[in-house]
Amino acid sequence: MTNGHFDLLHVGHIRYLQGARRLGDALVVGLNSDASTRARKPGRPLVPQEDRAELLAALESVDVVVIFDDLDAKALAAALRPEVYVKGEIGLNQEVPAARSRGRRRLWRERGLPPLRSRSLDNSSDHRIRALADG
Repeated sequence: MTNGHFDLLHVGHIRYLQGARRLGDALVVGLNSDASTRARKPGRPLVPQEDRAELLAALESVDVVVIFDDLDAKALAAALRPEVYVKGEIGLNQEVPAARSRGRRRLWRERGLPPLRSRSLDNSSDHRIRALADG
């Protein structure tokens, strides 16, 4: 399981979701609703929740998309009780934190997976929106 806003789907999201999917038998993506996104990111979302959910569901790495209204995914994670919960900001040479999943470090090593990394800090929606606004 993972979660997020996924407001402007980009290559960093795709790589993150592909990596998260490799950690388990299925990938459930908790998607912040429009209300939740507005509360956490003023001026957002740019893409409505139904469209964001459809885009995510169309990805081969995503098995299920669940839209949630809470400010965080704690209740969703508690209800689903995933074996692996991948959550973290992806940035230049920054690994996804492992603290929120049961046995994730062991599972990661057993599957021989490299750390999830992004090639550039430019792979964030916030950065892209600022760049567009700045012209």
